[in-house]
Amino acid sequence: MPTLLKQGNYYYSQFYNSDKKPQRKRIALKTTYKSVALQLHRKLEKKHALGLFDAWSGFDATA
Repeated sequence: MPTLLKQGNYYYSQFYNSDKKPQRKRIALKTTYKSVALQLHRKLEKKHALGLFDAWSGFDATA
């Protein structure tokens, strides 16, 4: 399950998978607003649960 994090002024979704290297992967949500970050985070969380998004694949998740 991904975690919503704030680093400095920006928000990130952090994904964890013990089978991958690195085990933790942060995806920049590119916003300073918590409400927007929460919406984007939930969207990524849903896609991840459905198998439509992999944080380690290297593409821009917010595009």
